[in-house]
Amino acid sequence: ALQEADNWTSLDNQVEDAFDSNDHEAVAQKIVGMGQSLRLLHHVADYQDRVSHLEQHKNRLEATLSPLLITAFTIKDTEAALRLVKMFRTIERDKQLSKYYHKCVRAGLLQSWAEIVGGEGEGAEHWLDVWYTELTAELASNKTWVETVFSDQSSPELMCDLVTDVLAALQPSPQFCIEAAVKLTEDELGLLILLRTRTDKFLASIEPIVVGAADKRLRELGKVVYKPFQVHVTRYEELEVKMMGSEVSSWIVEKKDTIDELHSFGVEAAASRCVALTRGAAFPGLVAAIGRVLGTHLDRYRKMTRRLEKKKVIVDDDWSVLQHCLTANQMTGELIMMLEQLDITVASTFLDASRGYLGQDSSESPLHQHHVFMLERSEDIMALNDLYMKVTSNESTTASILHDSMTTLSGVCSELQKTTFSVMFHPVSTQMEVIPGLNTWLSRTSGQSSVDTADMPEFSLSPSEYITCVGEYLMTLPQHLEPVMSVDSPALVRALR
Repeated sequence: ALQEADNWTSLDNQVEDAFDSNDHEAVAQKIVGMGQSLRLLHHVADYQDRVSHLEQHKNRLEATLSPLLITAFTIKDTEAALRLVKMFRTIERDKQLSKYYHKCVRAGLLQSWAEIVGGEGEGAEHWLDVWYTELTAELASNKTWVETVFSDQSSPELMCDLVTDVLAALQPSPQFCIEAAVKLTEDELGLLILLRTRTDKFLASIEPIVVGAADKRLRELGKVVYKPFQVHVTRYEELEVKMMGSEVSSWIVEKKDTIDELHSFGVEAAASRCVALTRGAAFPGLVAAIGRVLGTHLDRYRKMTRRLEKKKVIVDDDWSVLQHCLTANQMTGELIMMLEQLDITVASTFLDASRGYLGQDSSESPLHQHHVFMLERSEDIMALNDLYMKVTSNESTTASILHDSMTTLSGVCSELQKTTFSVMFHPVSTQMEVIPGLNTWLSRTSGQSSVDTADMPEFSLSPSEYITCVGEYLMTLPQHLEPVMSVDSPALVRALR
């Protein structure tokens, strides 16, 4: 013990000399020797003072080496970095090495983003394109370097933590840049889909660099990468209503034929947009948007129904009113058939897009959990799961993804048919309404209508005028129905059914 006490004092003096001569490797070796001596001096009275003294030497050496380490990490001087890392490990301060590296690279990348955004002109699309390209190249280069310098640590973990931290710390944030760009464009969804495509390409390019990191870390990376889109997905219903609503408005301006309008109802295009931007995660919002736009479109049918109802008084003289009613029924049948087909197509599109992360055989890949990445609120995720369960259920009455829209359309179809029958039989009902007021039905004593069968009036053999009018109308009616009934019209049959 006495010998080690003398050795401690000697090494302490040598450390001071090595510091004075800037021989850092010698300092590290002497500190190791002091640590070995200290293990045999644990029983001495000033043991704690010696421990504190040794820590001061380590802190001093770390403070001296830190600027050199930062420089080596910044310029990627492999030889200097390996030598310095070895010294840090010698004095048992190697746990801080990855933090030093992280801070150095992070600062450089944040500066690169600031310079890209600070450039004159361009916009979010150009900034993200340049940034993603530069970031991917930098990460690939750093991964190779990290595997050489930090051979005992997981390079995927280091790279994953680095890119997650950098993306979360960017100023101005990508979310701010994208929101500003969206405000300046007419085609919001088109721009967002383009940016989403660029983001997907970036994530795919860095996946080989980060694969191997813990699932939790990879999910956090995915959340940060797609966070700029969350606010727009939250208002996806409004975006689609605006897009599809403008299409409906253009029909009126272009004075399209109603049949052409039906085929222009861009539900399939809307479903494709939803998949392109959210991988199906925003389908509940899309379904609501389709219902709202279809409801707006069906207002035209409701107005038309009311106009036809008002014109029923002239049907006996102008048969075009009845023809309009029958044509409207046929068009509504076409819309029903089209919506039923769209329902199948949209449901198939939804299942194909979401099965990978919602289905029973869904992938557990942490970088493909699109519902977690794109949906910010838990209630939105629940709504998506509910829709998926509804579409995949075996109950045909509930499996319809456009069930609410079909219900609305069925209501309009029912109103139109009531109007059609009202128009068709208005001449008959008009004649029937006057019967109770005919003289032959009035009681001689009270002047009130009587239902007493014992006092029935006498009838003549020749028909009364109202009977003749009704008969003539009923005989004429088939002639006007024949053009519709003689042609096989699945749409009209579907509407009536």
